[in-house]
Parts: sequence; C-alpha cells; structure tokens
Amino acid sequence: MLKWLMNGLSQYEGLFGSGVLLSQVYLLGVASAVFGIEWLLVGHDNFVSTLIYTLIAGNAVSLLLSSASSLFADQPFPRDWIIYTALLLPVSFISSVVGGVLDHLILRIPVNDLRDWQRGDIPFAALIVFIIGIADYLFVSARLRMQALNAQLAQQVQYGQQQIDSHASELQAAFDIQSSLLPRTIPQIAGVEISCAWQPARTVSGDFFDVIVLSDTRIGFCLADVSGKGMSAALITANLMASFRAFAPNENSPARLCQRLNDALCANLPPGRFVTLAYAILDRARMSLTYELAGHNPPLLLRGEDAILMPGTGPVLGLLPDASYGDNVLQLRPGDCLLLSTDGVTEAFNATEEEFGEQRMIDAARHGGSSAHAIRSQIMREVRAFAEDHFYDDASVMVVALT
Repeated sequence: MLKWLMNGLSQYEGLFGSGVLLSQVYLLGVASAVFGIEWLLVGHDNFVSTLIYTLIAGNAVSLLLSSASSLFADQPFPRDWIIYTALLLPVSFISSVVGGVLDHLILRIPVNDLRDWQRGDIPFAALIVFIIGIADYLFVSARLRMQALNAQLAQQVQYGQQQIDSHASELQAAFDIQSSLLPRTIPQIAGVEISCAWQPARTVSGDFFDVIVLSDTRIGFCLADVSGKGMSAALITANLMASFRAFAPNENSPARLCQRLNDALCANLPPGRFVTLAYAILDRARMSLTYELAGHNPPLLLRGEDAILMPGTGPVLGLLPDASYGDNVLQLRPGDCLLLSTDGVTEAFNATEEEFGEQRMIDAARHGGSSAHAIRSQIMREVRAFAEDHFYDDASVMVVALT
C-alpha cells in the first residue's frame, strides 16, 4: 500500500511539477479567486462552500490525471481528448455530488435538499469541475510536451558536445601528425645556424618549413604559407611537404624546384587556393645564397646596421600552370643574418589594429643576441606580446645566421 502511494505521489509530481501539499495551497488560491468572482457577479458570500467544492474538484481531477494518464496520454490527437473527456464526465459529476454532501454536512444544511439534484450547486459545480479538468489537462499536456522538448534538446546538446569533443580530438590528432612531419631537429652545417618557430592560428597550420643538408657545405631551407587556415590549409601543406621532400634533394636550382612544385600543385589544388614559398640554397664554401620567392614575403638580410629586402621574381604556386621562375644569387658575409617569415608575423595586429610590421621584427632581431635561436626567440616573444597571444593567421619565423 505504501509503495503504491509513493508511486502515485511520484507520478503526480511528475505531471504537475509540484507536491500534493503545494497543490493544496494552489487550490486555496483558486478558491479565493473563484469566491471573488462569485461575490462580484452573484453576491455569493460563503467562502467555505466555495473552498469545499474547489478542493474536491481540484483533487478529483488531479487523481484522474495522475492515475489514469496511461489510458490517454500516449494517444494521438483527437483520440486522447475523446478518452479523457469520457473519463472526466463521471468524475466531474461524482466529485460535485461529494462536494455537495460535504458542503451540506459542514455547513449543517439538511442533506435532504440534495435529492433534487437539478436544483442548487451540484449541476453548476459539475460544470466547473469539467472546465477545471479541461484546463488541467491543457496544462499537463503542455508540461509533458515541454518536458519532451527539453529532453530532446538535452539529447541534442549532448550529441553536439560529443561532436565537439570528437572534432577537438580529431584536430589534436591532426596537430600531432602535422607537428611530427616538421623537422624534429633542425639540420645544421658548419658556419651556419638555423632556427625556426611555428605558431598555428588554430589547432593546425597552413605554414610549413623544412631544412635539408645537400652536402657538407651546402644546405637548403624553405618557408611556405598556404592560403587560408585550418584543416583545409593543413591538408594542402601535407601535400606540399611530400612534394618538396621528393624534389628538393636532387634539385640544385630553387627556380627549377619551384617550377616542379607549381606543376604538381596546379594539378591538385582546388580553384582559388595557392601557396607562397621561399626556397634558398646556402653555399658556405662560396658564401653565396641562391634563392627564389614564389610570391612569398621578401626575406630580410641584416648586415651590420643595414636591413636589406631580398626581392624575388616568381609568382605564387598552384595558380598559373605556365608560370616561370628564376634564380636570384646573393653574396654573403660572415655575420650576416637572414630573417624569413610568413605574413602572420608582420601582419599580426594589436587591440588598436596596428600591425607588427617589418621594423618591429628587425628591432626584435637586433635585440635578440648573436645566435639564431636567441634571435628567433626574441622575435616570437615580442610578436606574441604585441598581439596579446591572439594570432589571426599562422605565424612562422626562420632565422639563418652565418658565423
């Protein structure tokens, strides 16, 4: 019996969203409102009678809804209303009779007056109970629909969070893979120091750098920037890495390497995507630098107090199948320092949308020290502070210092 009662109370609270005691307080408020309306319209002045009918009616309807909801709650419209109305009609009549009897007993009115049920309050009360029952069912139906919608929304939110977590996991895996494709240690040759930094704007990057040793005195290095950001740029970068590492070891001319990369990218890149690339071969024995810039930012040569822009001639890779490229040759001196960067460094901006620019990069390099690693660290430290660690584009720096 106790278990049945607890289940009934639990079902009641699930339907109405409140306990039985709280519902009685609610019915007391309803009785007060009904009494006020009766007093204004017909001059009725017996609050006890109104309260008795309201409590009987409200609890009878609540009992019907909580105990017999399985008969109509899951039925489609209008079958649910037909079944509920058929159940409500006898409940409204019985509860009105019970209310009338209690009303007469409590107010000490002869019960014999109820024999003529067509007179007095019983028909009117039955109508009121029926109306209350309809109103309660509308409330319960709306509440159940809201609960179903909330449950569906919670499920969608949970699914969305799972998708976000899965996407974040996939991006992290992509970052780990992309990071592993970059040189773990930068190859070096005697008399040359090379240091690189790689800062994705998102989890993965469209920037790429590589360094390959061609001989004891010759070393090649490149820095590339794929248009766009995120996963699509990272996929193009992976293709570019594979092509570069396949072609560069056997190619002594940066111009010819750019031509081969352009042919490969034009055949594979989607429309509108392109790559900028700076590739150079440094010959320490001859103190010469042979390079080509395929649409990339001109590197900077720091020589004493001078900062020299190194122009290139070639267009970007992946757009023009018939593009031509040429080798540029620069004579080097001991103590020279080359600064290569993607536009995510020079075009990084602060809260006032002021760009970091080439001059700040030059100043940072001059205050960085004499080693390539120290210079690279100082540049990235200052650009991070300038942009407050908010990079809107992938940012990469390569420093090549001659000793």
